[in-house]
Amino acid sequence: MSTQPPGPGEPLPPNLDPRRGRGRPTAQYASGPAAGGSRSARHTLALTGKALACVLSLAVLVTSGSLWGLYRSFNAHVDRLPSGALATGANNHDGDDVDGSAQNLLLVGNDSRAGLTAKQLAEVGTQANSGYQTDTILLVHIPSDGSKATVVSLPRDSYVDIPGYRKSKINAAYADGACLGTAHYCNGALTPEQQAAGMAELTATVSKLSGLHIDHFVEVGLLGFYNISEALGGVHICLKAAVHDPYSAIDLSAGNHTLKGTQAVAFVRQRHGVPGGDLGRIKRQQAFLGAAAHQVLSAGTLLNPIKLTKLVNAIGDSLTIDATLDPLKLAAQLRNIAAGNVVFETVPVTDAAVPVSGVGDVVMLNSAALPGFFDRVIGRKAPQATTSGPAVPRSQVSVEVQNGAGIAQLASRTSTALAGLGFKIIGTGNASVRPATEIHYSSDTAAQARTLATVVPGAKLMQDENSGATGVTLVLGSSFRSIGAGTQSTTPPPGGPTRSPVQRTAADQSCVY
Repeated sequence: MSTQPPGPGEPLPPNLDPRRGRGRPTAQYASGPAAGGSRSARHTLALTGKALACVLSLAVLVTSGSLWGLYRSFNAHVDRLPSGALATGANNHDGDDVDGSAQNLLLVGNDSRAGLTAKQLAEVGTQANSGYQTDTILLVHIPSDGSKATVVSLPRDSYVDIPGYRKSKINAAYADGACLGTAHYCNGALTPEQQAAGMAELTATVSKLSGLHIDHFVEVGLLGFYNISEALGGVHICLKAAVHDPYSAIDLSAGNHTLKGTQAVAFVRQRHGVPGGDLGRIKRQQAFLGAAAHQVLSAGTLLNPIKLTKLVNAIGDSLTIDATLDPLKLAAQLRNIAAGNVVFETVPVTDAAVPVSGVGDVVMLNSAALPGFFDRVIGRKAPQATTSGPAVPRSQVSVEVQNGAGIAQLASRTSTALAGLGFKIIGTGNASVRPATEIHYSSDTAAQARTLATVVPGAKLMQDENSGATGVTLVLGSSFRSIGAGTQSTTPPPGGPTRSPVQRTAADQSCVY
């Protein structure tokens, strides 16, 4: 007599539960040595491809959700962590689920080498022993109507608060939670409970950073990325220049390539020699993910049952997900998604290499711009501040200028113009690309914001208590033209175009470095 397959979200019968007898080896704990430490450069590069496999896996599942046989096969092989793997209460903004029925998925790669043979370890260019860094962290926002998906990259070295533990690189959060902040607690294989604690700490960290509720997570191992790229038959990538890096073992000429297996892992892992360092590598990963999503969403994959089955089988044994994630419901929500509606973003940063004692070089995030950035990601309109009330003299206005237009030297030129009008400039930097120009201020600097607004036509005033008590932040959007002397000017700033930069989507197949 045949039995009915388990329904969505239902536990598997014991004979099908893939978690029985499975564990993950533990060796080195924590976020790794500071930059320039003793660990080999090859070892520190080992993990960045794994979270990318999460995105590829989700793309397959959401486009094949109507195929019950594939779903049943996937559900019988995927590893689910027990309840408690998602942060709860104030640690996950449960009382302020600002995006309602929309979904926020955390996609991460871990340090697990489980299942890798000596040959496979050599192929992916890594070692058998490792800690539990999550070196690739992606936050995916899917609106309730499933009209698009926004993939936000969080740099692995982002300097953040890890709730209950310390301030460190974000890739240390999982290990802190799993090992209770000490390497001695993780002796041998991580138990499912330790894995759940690690993921709960990471979701709490990302929730605190973003202000969003994390609904689900997907975790993948290094071998999973390798196998998925092989099952796809390779991913098409165009390089602007030849690349050769002995640390990641990549060696490719300029032009078009179809990358899979070892080459795919090397492409997304490389840090040395990539323009922009870790942030440049994020751009490369986004290009790879976009090309892979474009390929998965194409008829060549979806209408080929053999290829699709091979792909689903490849990801089934590679993923760990939370107990409540239902691939069929996710598929229904994303059933009409197209490659052009898969958008890639990176959180705004102010500096990509700041040395911190005991931690190493870190990426400093732009705390003033983060609230507006995530408002834009989830489509929430920021509250508009009133422009009424007394202003202050320009000499009493301290301004930090951020370039959110993607136009070279725009922040520098604008700060010079503001200084010429009598404003005090306290710094410049870069922010994520956005269309509108914003003035961020706190309750203590509202008068300064009103004065600045008189020379920045069309700027949106946004109250942000993280912007500080001594000054305001001007974030220049792609619609910005120039600073006026109290009236609007239509003269574009010299030395750069005024067109809006093109946002990268999965349909963008342009070349990268």
